[in-house]
Amino acid sequence: MTIQSICAAILIVLFCPRASAQWVATGGPYGGEVKSFAISPAAGGLWSPNIFAGIGDGGIFRSTDDRASWTAVNSGLTSLDVLSLAVNGTNLFAGTWFGCSRSTDNGATWTGINPPSATSPEVSSLAVSGANLLAGYRNGTVFLSSDNGVRWTTASTGLTSSPVSALAFSGTNLFAGTGNGGVFLSTNNNTSWTGASANSSKK
Repeated sequence: MTIQSICAAILIVLFCPRASAQWVATGGPYGGEVKSFAISPAAGGLWSPNIFAGIGDGGIFRSTDDRASWTAVNSGLTSLDVLSLAVNGTNLFAGTWFGCSRSTDNGATWTGINPPSATSPEVSSLAVSGANLLAGYRNGTVFLSSDNGVRWTTASTGLTSSPVSALAFSGTNLFAGTGNGGVFLSTNNNTSWTGASANSSKK
């Protein structure tokens, strides 16, 4: 091993662990609890992506300069209490205390896209996989849309706990984190759910 290689190895050992453990405060956003994040590519292939932060009782803030500054982007939003965010191509989705909204212009304007059959307004979780958008509600219902929120179908069979506070895809598997019921798993394109944890059978 050359002297240069030895020196490079020493520098990696000394400095990499420190760098990975450090956090740096951004220039905001302020005004409430940050409950959700989403990132979408910058227009025209620019370096800095669009970073969106959902604030409890504060709406949505966007940063286009790698989190140095933030701007509120709430025009048309159904509620300023933002619980969840998700991105699908040029579509940005926000789950709020009073329904689900979509923006196609990086948050400049928002349109409500609530499922007509939703009996609870609070959208506590969102997830995107391919063309599928999943919205989890506090009453334990999950809705599925394959056209960015234009049409919805119920996808809650076997899901016996509420709220649906988290949704995540892993390949063809979809996981739902619930209140006292633990984790549920769907392996058939969200058609039905089965318990995936020790507490998943509880209401």
